[in-house]
Amino acid sequence: MTFLLQDLGLSPFGWLLLVVLLVTAWSSIEIVPEHEKRVLTLFGRYRKLLEPGINVVPPFVSIAHPIDTRTKTIEVPRQQARTTDGIAVTVAAVVECTVVDAEKTFLEVENHERAVKTYHKCPYEQ
Repeated sequence: MTFLLQDLGLSPFGWLLLVVLLVTAWSSIEIVPEHEKRVLTLFGRYRKLLEPGINVVPPFVSIAHPIDTRTKTIEVPRQQARTTDGIAVTVAAVVECTVVDAEKTFLEVENHERAVKTYHKCPYEQ
């Protein structure tokens, strides 16, 4: 094995260095699909929003959190409600939502789908 590595012109230390450089280069590239954005955190702190395409990020210490920007439909469960004149009605709803500001969604809302569902469920309970 040692002869094979030396025949290629690199010492074992040189091969190890080459592997470390390749792994570092591979982990510093973040490819974001067209339908999402990613929020980059560095040591747990917000740094920037990664747009779709190829992005360069700090290797090993950063995490890219995906935010899906496609339109989603959320079904609100059927509920009983009363009109102002006292008639009982059953209300069913479907809500369409799209993330417009991915940075704000990541930083200020824990679960944005549940928040939208709860927000649209509340008016029917009054």
